[in-house]
Amino acid sequence: MPDWQKLVRRHLFGLPLDAAEKDEIHAELAAHLEDSYESWLRDGINNSEAARRTLCLANDWQDLQRQIILVRRGKDTMTNRVTQLWLRGLRRFCCRREFLR
Repeated sequence: MPDWQKLVRRHLFGLPLDAAEKDEIHAELAAHLEDSYESWLRDGINNSEAARRTLCLANDWQDLQRQIILVRRGKDTMTNRVTQLWLRGLRRFCCRREFLR
C-alpha cells in the first residue's frame, strides 16, 4: 500500500503555511487519496492499477498547491465537503479519460 502521507508531503513541501496548517492539509489530502485507492480496490482493481488511478487524481501538484494557497489566502478552509467533491470530480474525469484512450 502506498504511503500517501509521504507522497503528499513530498509534492506539497513548498506550501507557504505554518506547520500546523501544512500538517492538516497533508493529512486531509492523504486521507482522500487513501479513500480513493481503497475504493478502486473494492471495485476489483489490482493494487498497482488502483495506485496509478489514484495518482491520476492529483497529477498536477503545482496547480493543486496554487489552489490551496488561494483558498487559504481567501481565509476559507478546505472543508471535507469541498475536498470530497473535488476528488470525486477528478476521479470521474480520470475514469472517463481512461476509457476514452
